[in-house]
Amino acid sequence: MDMIREKMLQLCTIQSRFNGEFGWQAAGMSYLIHTAGNRFVAIDGGYAEDVPHLLRTMQGLSGEDVPRVALWILTHPHGDHYLALASIAADPELREKVCIEQLCFQLPESPILPGSGRSIEGDLLAVRTLAERLAVPVLTPHTGMKLNLDGIGLRFFSTPEDHDGLKDPNELSLVFQIIGPNRRVMITGDAYERVLKPVCWRFWDELKSDVCQLAHHGLNGGSAAFYAKVAAPTVLIPISASGDRYVRELRAGYVPRLFAERMAAEVIPAYHGDAVVML
Repeated sequence: MDMIREKMLQLCTIQSRFNGEFGWQAAGMSYLIHTAGNRFVAIDGGYAEDVPHLLRTMQGLSGEDVPRVALWILTHPHGDHYLALASIAADPELREKVCIEQLCFQLPESPILPGSGRSIEGDLLAVRTLAERLAVPVLTPHTGMKLNLDGIGLRFFSTPEDHDGLKDPNELSLVFQIIGPNRRVMITGDAYERVLKPVCWRFWDELKSDVCQLAHHGLNGGSAAFYAKVAAPTVLIPISASGDRYVRELRAGYVPRLFAERMAAEVIPAYHGDAVVML
């Protein structure tokens, strides 16, 4: 195989193509990093219905019938982010089609979110179950942790253990940076402002990135202060066509997303199709 140039893909999930009346449908979130070692770092993956496209993409890029995932990161325990991996874990035939070497996630010890009393027991059980079915090691990230996979760096800026009184599963989102040979990408999952603002003050001079995934599908998440520090000229939005239309028509209440867009030179929503960012 010719020398691989490191790249990141934003995959077009099936739900991201939805263009009907918006009712807060989650578009799913699916990213792949292809490393120089012909392995992948997968981020979330979307819904179960997105597995065929996910596997075909990895097979096509790697040239291997059974592509290797060095690390599969789940940003937080919401179905539109983990159900693709759960589907693979539950199906013996699918498990044979991909070699997953390690998982990465951090879950709260208690299923009750202290700030709201909301139970997320079902989602926590689902994520723990898929880890058991896959029978692979689980890496628990901590803020400040740095990793290197085939020359691709990862640095974690926020994990659930940093925050007290969390009210919503989106606030459990990992916030981390992907560091390629030439470009840096900031991943925010579905993080809300109260998660991202503290990151600004703790890591204010280390957040600059070339690319930024806008939080919570570019809907009502994110932080203008955080996006100002990241200052990314390219933004990726795992959003549906209907969600994008809704935000643009409503405008009020979605200031962080619109702020990040106005700062950027390039805006890439998922519903436009698979997009490649060279690292």
